[in-house]
Amino acid sequence: MDSNLGISYCQIYNSGVFVFRGDYDISRKPGVAKEIIKRRRKDKDLVLDFSKVEEFDTSCLASLVKVWKKVLKSGNNFYICGANDKLRGYCDTCSLYRFFDFYEGLSDFFKKEGSTKQIRQLAEIVYE
Repeated sequence: MDSNLGISYCQIYNSGVFVFRGDYDISRKPGVAKEIIKRRRKDKDLVLDFSKVEEFDTSCLASLVKVWKKVLKSGNNFYICGANDKLRGYCDTCSLYRFFDFYEGLSDFFKKEGSTKQIRQLAEIVYE
């Protein structure tokens, strides 16, 4: 892994959760989309948490779209949590809001989409 971008992965019931940390710059970490697609299970919804990402490069949009297409092709849902103003601005400029479901953070996602048991599991796994 590039020291500028850390990625953690866990499965919580029907969701594969990727938590990103650092800077999301594809020029420094070109295989992010491929890595996500490889590590996720095809029978799981996909949740990407960017709440700990400080900086985004515009090239991240291409990898998000690539992953989103794979998730939809497998019949699953795609969610983005913790997007900062810069990522939201990129998505707004490219009209990606129509395709991506955004949540303020993972806890907001699981409060709406999940159960209390999932929220407890999330706290144990992701925020140790």
